[in-house]
Amino acid sequence: MADSLDIIPNPLQKEDTGHFFRYNFTSNFKMEDNKDWGLATPVDTEIPNYLLEIFVRFFKLNYIWMYGGRCVFMAKLLRRILRLHGYEAHTRQVIITYEHETKKDWGFQMGSPQNFMGEQELDVHMVCVVDGYILDFAVLPHLWQRQGMQAPIAFIGKDDTFTAFAMQDFGFYGKATWLPRKPRNLNTKHWEYENKDEEKEVTSQYFKIYSMTRHDQKRDFN
Repeated sequence: MADSLDIIPNPLQKEDTGHFFRYNFTSNFKMEDNKDWGLATPVDTEIPNYLLEIFVRFFKLNYIWMYGGRCVFMAKLLRRILRLHGYEAHTRQVIITYEHETKKDWGFQMGSPQNFMGEQELDVHMVCVVDGYILDFAVLPHLWQRQGMQAPIAFIGKDDTFTAFAMQDFGFYGKATWLPRKPRNLNTKHWEYENKDEEKEVTSQYFKIYSMTRHDQKRDFN
């Protein structure tokens, strides 16, 4: 039986044949156990398959590991890729509050205007929002790198913007909520500009492997 981490091919392990094989979305994609991947998802919500597969693609391409400490870059990269796939994705500055009933030291808050990161730089956290879901793939420095292998490396949560302070239940991974950050941190405009070329380059690498289609488009196998 194949390991759950092998549910889709690893593009980094494919032989270089001189041309690119374009992966489509897997229509019957299933994530057998999200803890195998370190992905936190709400216990009362079935996450769309294509969002789970986007996470696995980022995992397989090492994007989670390379950019999981750069929330602005990760959110913008996700937005660009999802839009090119045909989805109405956008970014949002948020305050994330995370807590765990039995692992108190896992808890943190990030993105609050009252918090400083050092050298008088105000804290900021950014996520990608699409189809009513929050994709927060940039929590590595606050969880996994501090708490080890059992902590989540990313979240896919419900976009509960209008349910103020309602904590979403992520089961084994505790509870979290995302509230819009007001006022917005305008420093992100500088970071976005400085990293735009890198964002385009990483996007180009992604679409050398994956087809620029939506999950609900008719798939052409010819």
